[in-house]
Amino acid sequence: MKHASEIFPTALAELLAMGEKARQQRETRARDTRLRDTRNDKTGDRETIRVVRKEKREQLKLQFN
Repeated sequence: MKHASEIFPTALAELLAMGEKARQQRETRARDTRLRDTRNDKTGDRETIRVVRKEKREQLKLQFN
């Protein structure tokens, strides 16, 4: 049986690595969304872009709930 002092540092390092990977994925996804929104909505004004983004966020919330 392994002692907790042997298991804890390894488990903590794995959790930190998983958290960092998830954070990077979220940032990448958010950046891609921002780029796509601005690229697709260049014909509209700033208010239109804001409304479109808000509608997309609401649709995503509905999908996950």
